Amino acid sequence: SYFARNLSVIAAACRFATKTAIQKLPDGQLQETRLLKFMPEVCFDTKWIAEITERPEPKPRDYVPTFEDLASLLDMEASESLRRYDIIALNTWARPGAILDLSVRAQVDFEHSLLDLNPPTRKQTKKRRPIIRLTENLRGWLEHWGEDRPLSYQARNHIDDDNNRPVRQSVTYIKTQFNQRSIKWMLTRHGLTKTQIDDLFRFARDKNTAPLHEAIAAAEKSGINRITRYTFRHFMATRVRGLAEVRVDREQRSLWLGHSKRDATSWYETHDPEYLRECARATSLILEKLDQLTDRPLVPMSVKQRRALGGLAVLDKTRSINPDLASACPVAEVKAQVQPIIKSANHNR
Repeated sequence: SYFARNLSVIAAACRFATKTAIQKLPDGQLQETRLLKFMPEVCFDTKWIAEITERPEPKPRDYVPTFEDLASLLDMEASESLRRYDIIALNTWARPGAILDLSVRAQVDFEHSLLDLNPPTRKQTKKRRPIIRLTENLRGWLEHWGEDRPLSYQARNHIDDDNNRPVRQSVTYIKTQFNQRSIKWMLTRHGLTKTQIDDLFRFARDKNTAPLHEAIAAAEKSGINRITRYTFRHFMATRVRGLAEVRVDREQRSLWLGHSKRDATSWYETHDPEYLRECARATSLILEKLDQLTDRPLVPMSVKQRRALGGLAVLDKTRSINPDLASACPVAEVKAQVQPIIKSANHNR
């Protein structure tokens, strides 16, 4: 709930304030400091909050969008960064923070088809970031983008006049962009026109947020659910269970989501060619099903070309996520172009 989230943040801040830190004084000397002598008791249990506020205990969200609903959201107008975020989120089922932290050189092992969602410099927490198998779909997109940090990419069409270098796009506003797109999708489903939606957002920018909030409330009351960044994770984890083409057992799903803690033996299993293979295959299949429903491409051209060469029939969409970045190169040429940029990151852990 809202209260529980805010109280948990306060508890974390108080816990940090009880730790001893080294502070540099104006004269250059170092001094140990601590803001709080002891940790105050901060309860953020949702059941306790529900009792004292006399409100019902919040229930976990069980909304899973249909393939058609998610496809219509993905086709909404969006920036290149947000569309890349969609691709990575659907391929990894990862939490938003892990997606934004992704570094290809540091975390992707192309040789063994592995993706370590936990950067080498980050310590594992309760929100575990697992090592998963690199899907065929995501491999194709990473090769196509040719960027170490795909979400902080070089905008080739925007040049800095001062140093004549491409301007790098920031990931700072991806959360805002995602939320705005989701709201626009809801209002569109509710029957509002593009002009009406643009007017509501214009009013909100002018500090008049009441009309927008009323429109959102009306859409939710009519039964239209909001799709959040965590909905992608929930959607993928749920839909892989219903695939007829491949069976993904509970253990693989748990490992992929980071819910299972790995021991020393399981570290060696990550290099087994069969490690999470069904989960990766199921993920690519879901992306292909969505690709058949969207106008924007969700399957990279390199994957379609490889399958065409193998005699497999694949729906051909000769579009790029960004038309200005479209590549008509054959697979071999695409690989040759990205080879100097992306290297295998087979780092020791």
